[in-house]
Amino acid sequence: SLPRRLAAKFSRSGWTVYSINMRGCSGVVNRHVRALHLGFTDDLRLLVEHAKLNGAKRIYVVGYSLGGNITLKLLGELQEKAIELGVHGGVAFSVPFGAYESARKLHNR
Repeated sequence: SLPRRLAAKFSRSGWTVYSINMRGCSGVVNRHVRALHLGFTDDLRLLVEHAKLNGAKRIYVVGYSLGGNITLKLLGELQEKAIELGVHGGVAFSVPFGAYESARKLHNR
């Protein structure tokens, strides 16, 4: 998958990499009350806080597809607090800009 390839490439380049699978996207059934959705940034925020607590000085958040949407939303939520958490930037790939329309089209396939 693209996220795994990116993580491996960053790791080979000397970066410390933290990676998460969004709830319900890891191949394991999500048994939690909360599930993945476009606005759910809690897991990513916890990962950033964990990285900071473990000594990360400069954190860059990368997200792909729905993870890209969550990345952008988290950056917007953090605003000036991002630097306090060590977040110096982020990038998103293949973000679902028309999520409702995309979901409708996938459902009607």
